[in-house]
Amino acid sequence: MHSRTALLSLAVLTAPLSAQIVVQSSGALGGAIIGGASGGDVVIIESPQDGVPPGLVMPPGAPGGGGPGGDLDFNRLRELIEQSKNRPAPTVEQQKAGILRELQFDRSPAGILAARLEEARASEAPKEVPKEAPPAAPVPEAPPVPPAPPVEPGAAAAAAPGAPVQPGAPVQPGAGAPPAPPQPSPEAVKAQQELEKFRQDAAVFRRDVVLGRWGKVKDFLAALPKEVSGETYQAIVAKLSAPSQVQPPPELMARGSKPHTQPAMLSPDDLLGLAAASPVPPQKKQIQGLAKLLPKDPRPPKEFFEAIAKGIQHFGGEDPASRQRAAEFLMEAGFVKDAGVFLPDLTVSKEKKDYAALNLIARHRAELFQLDKKEAGKEALPLAWELSTSFLTDAKAPPQAKAEALFRALSLIPQLGDDTGKQWLEKTFKNPQGEGVELLASLGTLTAQTRENPDETLRLEQLKLQHAAVTTMLSTKDLDPAAWAGIFTIYADQWAYEAGVTRQKDQSNSRRMVPQYDEWGNLFFSRPNTGYQGPGVRPIGAGELLECKPDEKWLAAIESSTRNECLLASARLHLKVKEENQALPVIKTLSSTDREQAKALVRETIRVWTENNNPNEGQNYRSQYMYFYGFNNQSGAIPLTRSKQERNLIELAELVKGISALDLGESFHTELADAFISCHSQAEVWRVEAVESVFGATDVLDSRTLGTLVGKMRLNLAGLWPNPKLQQAYQTKRKDKELQEQILVGYQAAQGVLERALLKKPTESWRLEEQLAGLRFEESNYRSSLEGNHEHSKIKRAALDALASAAADYAKTLPLEDPTKETTSVFETWFYGALGSPSLEALKSNHVATPDEYAKIKAALDALPGDTKVRHLKSFASTINNRLANVAPDLKLRYLEGAAAIVGDHEAMRDASEVLAYYRDLITEIELDATVDGPDRVGTDTPFGLRVNLRHTREIEREAGGFQKYLQNQNNMQYAWNFGRPTEDYRDKFEKSARAALEEHFEVVSLTFHNDKVESMTDPKFGWRLTPYAYFLLKPKGPQVDKVPPLKMDLDFNDTSGYVVLPVTSAEVPIDASKAEPRPVRDLKVAQTLDERSHAEKGFLYLEVKATAHGLIPPLGELMAKDVEGFEVGNIEDRGLRVIELDAAAEDLAPLAEHEWRMELKPKGGTLPASFHFPAVKPELAKEDGLVRQRYVDVDLQPVGEQVALGGGAKRLGPWIVGGLAALVALIAALVSAAKRRKEPLYEGPVLIPLPTHMNAVSVIGYLRRLQQREGITPAMKEAIEKEIVALEAKHFGREDALPQADELESIAKRWQAA
Repeated sequence: MHSRTALLSLAVLTAPLSAQIVVQSSGALGGAIIGGASGGDVVIIESPQDGVPPGLVMPPGAPGGGGPGGDLDFNRLRELIEQSKNRPAPTVEQQKAGILRELQFDRSPAGILAARLEEARASEAPKEVPKEAPPAAPVPEAPPVPPAPPVEPGAAAAAAPGAPVQPGAPVQPGAGAPPAPPQPSPEAVKAQQELEKFRQDAAVFRRDVVLGRWGKVKDFLAALPKEVSGETYQAIVAKLSAPSQVQPPPELMARGSKPHTQPAMLSPDDLLGLAAASPVPPQKKQIQGLAKLLPKDPRPPKEFFEAIAKGIQHFGGEDPASRQRAAEFLMEAGFVKDAGVFLPDLTVSKEKKDYAALNLIARHRAELFQLDKKEAGKEALPLAWELSTSFLTDAKAPPQAKAEALFRALSLIPQLGDDTGKQWLEKTFKNPQGEGVELLASLGTLTAQTRENPDETLRLEQLKLQHAAVTTMLSTKDLDPAAWAGIFTIYADQWAYEAGVTRQKDQSNSRRMVPQYDEWGNLFFSRPNTGYQGPGVRPIGAGELLECKPDEKWLAAIESSTRNECLLASARLHLKVKEENQALPVIKTLSSTDREQAKALVRETIRVWTENNNPNEGQNYRSQYMYFYGFNNQSGAIPLTRSKQERNLIELAELVKGISALDLGESFHTELADAFISCHSQAEVWRVEAVESVFGATDVLDSRTLGTLVGKMRLNLAGLWPNPKLQQAYQTKRKDKELQEQILVGYQAAQGVLERALLKKPTESWRLEEQLAGLRFEESNYRSSLEGNHEHSKIKRAALDALASAAADYAKTLPLEDPTKETTSVFETWFYGALGSPSLEALKSNHVATPDEYAKIKAALDALPGDTKVRHLKSFASTINNRLANVAPDLKLRYLEGAAAIVGDHEAMRDASEVLAYYRDLITEIELDATVDGPDRVGTDTPFGLRVNLRHTREIEREAGGFQKYLQNQNNMQYAWNFGRPTEDYRDKFEKSARAALEEHFEVVSLTFHNDKVESMTDPKFGWRLTPYAYFLLKPKGPQVDKVPPLKMDLDFNDTSGYVVLPVTSAEVPIDASKAEPRPVRDLKVAQTLDERSHAEKGFLYLEVKATAHGLIPPLGELMAKDVEGFEVGNIEDRGLRVIELDAAAEDLAPLAEHEWRMELKPKGGTLPASFHFPAVKPELAKEDGLVRQRYVDVDLQPVGEQVALGGGAKRLGPWIVGGLAALVALIAALVSAAKRRKEPLYEGPVLIPLPTHMNAVSVIGYLRRLQQREGITPAMKEAIEKEIVALEAKHFGREDALPQADELESIAKRWQAA
């Protein structure tokens, strides 16, 4: 049994062209047509209430509401499906026509060049000789199959395809083999070869069109069947009229090129060739298309007009029909004067009653008179009038010709300047039974017959003819409108039908002229495009349709129901194009007969006015690049000024007066309040005077309207106006103090309005009490955010009590006569206040909740009478459920916990309850673990370590994709991705929160994070994992500190309404700061470095100690002895304990720490010892293989043992001894030198200073400095060495930072050594 849906779907795919399957619906969509063309068989199908099934197409002009549908005729539907199966395959000729339809003709510069390149490549490629198809292989005959035995009942299933074969059953030969593919017949092979050949010829034909080989184009078209050739020629003209899309290659787009369109390049000679290529004489539509392609500026050369005069195929020459087509072509192209010589002979045209020729001559005279009155002469207009009216009553004249003549005649009446037109009107239309009836009937018939024509320009032309005829007739004094009411009503009905199509299909929303550019870059303005791309008739633009709408005189002369239909359509079109001022008078006229429609239109009018005057939405009527010259971004929109806002209020006040004058029995204050709200800048605080200027005195407004206004003002005061980013975006340039004062004034003004209104004890006063309590609560919140507000708790308590009172007052009004007017707004405001702010949009995480209120709200809802309790609970739960997406991510848990305390597991809050359960699962499967590294006796003198890790279940880690992102500052990353959520600086966020919690009792020495590539590790708890996170170095601020406070970390997860931020908090960690125990440390390594370089200048040495280890390094006194033999220990510079890296690979997660000291050593008694003994490191902390001892030699470090020689003695020699020794050394040196001179007369030069051991820039520069200080160096040589040093410093330590070249440096050192 086929289902209705399956049959409908199958009908969509298989409906024959000769049938229509009409789907009627009782919903708003009306009906739909499945395939087919008009005039065929029709099957009525009733669709479901929710509209037309997917895939169906609305019929053109379907009414808004559907009528009663019929039952589905399944038998007829099956017949249509069976007919579609027997539809014959397309013939070869049909397939050839399809190939031609798919051709595209790109005559843009890029398209022409591409065609030439394609042709060149095709000529170079070797031509393939088509091979004949091999003969089909003979198909072996199948062996005869014995007849099948009768099938037992129940055996059909076993015989079905895919059914298992019973064991032992005989298998027929070939039963399991797939059937052989059918072999194509010789006729099919021949047809395929013919199609392939035609496809190649069509490709050549396309190139001929693009390259302008019109002779070949003409020959190709002439060889086609007559119907196909005409269709193909029309397609060429149409496709050349449309611009070609140009898509630059990616490499050009990367350099700034953009996709664009280019018009076809057609010279006047090309146009002559194209016109002559037509296989049949062109008709009016083709002539118009050719005329559109002719360039007008610059004017075509005289050779172009001479060629037409001489004659080309179908145009010009001696043939009268060709000359007439030439005249029509030139007039369509705008060359009216040049068309005159080709006009047909007037006398001959009258004798032959050539209506097309008479229309052409009349048109030429009328247009020439408009163009050049002197050349046209005085007789031009009278002749045009005479010809236009000469055959209007001729029964043999075609309706289209008479319609064209009638329109011209009516348009000429104001230009004639005498009583000719008036007398003709009186004569023609005076008698309702005379010739005027025939004219109007012909025109109306023509309009009705073109109703379903897809060409909107043709239908608009007919409507303009109707409009011109009616308005001209009604302007005649002696005409009796009542006598023509029937025809006028039909005309109006046809306009109303087109208005319905336009309202449904037209995508434009304005009739302002929009800017466009022609092919030369010139700016021009045109009407907006309707934007309709669907099937069926294309809509007429709303603006063009309004220009020919029935006016007051016309409407007064027609039947009342049609009049109301036209009024309704006219008002809707005005509102569609944002013209509320033009719609309001129409609504006023309509209100006298249809008040309900008038009310709906008033609401739409207010909405349109709000859109037009909303300063918070850009009015993109023009491009931001069209102000002045160049690209001026600031001129994209006119900035909102105070004067503009005041004008908005004045216009709104006028709109309020106009609506009040309609006297529809409704105030529309709710809609007008929304309009008032929207016409203000979002950055401007409202003033009471502004409200009163629109609505009058506020104390006379009904509670609903005043509550709406103040509620929106309260929302803006709490969440919108204080936003500094909003003030900056609107460039208000207010200082913080000024903005704060305005907001506080706004709070006071709003409260004053409500207090004055409440004094009059209006109905539904609970609405005002609700808003007043909310204002006081939120004002206190705002003052607390500016400075400490010691009254905040008191005000908050009073506001919550006032909300409870307002809820009780509302409950007293129940039950209401109309249950649809029930509301839970007061309970919602009360609930939001319990969360921390009566406005959910203004609720922030720093607002403190009052959970005790949840039980009160629940009790108030439970106390409602009868069925109202059920309805209110459902409405409240639905609102809470639906508004979850509006809650800030870090407040969702608070929001849902509070809601669950009020409504529990209500059915209407099912989705929110599931989300809450998900949140609870998350916070129970994730823990923030903080532990002290080592014993909890931490003391106050040295820092201790605090590990912070995330503990979680394996499943949560998998769902979250790991927790490594919390080790990132994503806003500083180039390609950060946060799974669709806003990027976040997670590390900074946690550090800020942690420091705020710790700094009261601890000095935070450092905070180090693990690398964001860290992997989780196994946790001792089954099913849990541990992700290492951070390590604190803390120092208590006193011995009284006994615990580490809880630390909070915000984790975010995706949920059904976006994402949620859940706080995870660590437990308090107890410590004892009054005593200290050693911190755990392992793998300790100590490097001791002796620096003697400052002894000569300062008289003391330095000992640098650097310790690294896993864990926290103990103080220097616990690490090694501070006493050094032969030296007094001076200042000890402690460079602090640092955690340089967190090692997640270590099982104990011990940090890699570093601690450095620098000890100042002064020789005792001022005498430098002969040797230096390095202090001993305690062996229980560091083994010998972990110790490094070294000393400086120039800038190099040289490993040494425990003791190193310093070159000093026990006593310092006196000056006279030193002088005597120096003299003795000098004497000995002189004697040795004299002896050498006697033995070796050649001079060997001074003793060379040894080159540096390691060649680098620092050692070579130091070597050159020593050379500078050597005795005997001349000033010139010192200067040369200095230049060398400067060059080396610039090269190796400047911005270029050249790589050191040891060979080059050694060459420089040796060169100066030799010098």
